[in-house]
Amino acid sequence: MDGFGWDGTEAAGRRKVPVVGFDFEAVFRNSDGEAAKEPDVAAQRVPLGELLSPRELLSALAVVREILRRASPLSRASRKRWRDPVARQRMIAGIQLATRTPEARRRRSESALRAWRVRDREKQRQMTARVWRERRAEYLARMRRPEYRRQMSEIIRAKWAEPAFRDKRLAQIRSPEARQRVSLAMRRYFEGHPEARGQRAEAMRRLWRDPAHRKWRGERIRAGWAAARLASKT
Repeated sequence: MDGFGWDGTEAAGRRKVPVVGFDFEAVFRNSDGEAAKEPDVAAQRVPLGELLSPRELLSALAVVREILRRASPLSRASRKRWRDPVARQRMIAGIQLATRTPEARRRRSESALRAWRVRDREKQRQMTARVWRERRAEYLARMRRPEYRRQMSEIIRAKWAEPAFRDKRLAQIRSPEARQRVSLAMRRYFEGHPEARGQRAEAMRRLWRDPAHRKWRGERIRAGWAAARLASKT
């Protein structure tokens, strides 16, 4: 039987969801401006509750939402404008130019913060965890490339050189709320992964055996003590 989706979460037990008298392909063609073909047999209207399970009804609702979105005048105009090479290059250049200015970055950041405050964060966490599980190897391979690490280091050094960004990040990192969140996250991780505690301890011991790292750490500690003594005198 033809269908528009799959029911079930395991590949072995999946079955197709039936098309209940609705030509989804014709609707998608119409949304892109193509001529629709007249069906040979008139579709019979059947209550969806008699043919679909609750899970299948959710899948049908998602498909209908996508159809309505693609069929909207704004979506059709956007696709038509994006297919134009000249318009597409002009839009890309405008976005790149706008994101270079501090004012545009500030507006985008404020807009993202407003959206994040009203968004259901649990759904976002679940989606992020699922994507990480499915594409973890790909992301790790990209992050380990020398050119990627060099590029990210340059970006972070440039941002850290800005006094406003540096003061804001230091205030966030040193705040009691941030330290409590980090402590709680580490405690939960070690409770769920008992073997990680020993692995972490061995990694730190192996790192401390490196003379260069031990010297660098000692210099950092002495510099911190000197800064604290100077601050106490003033």
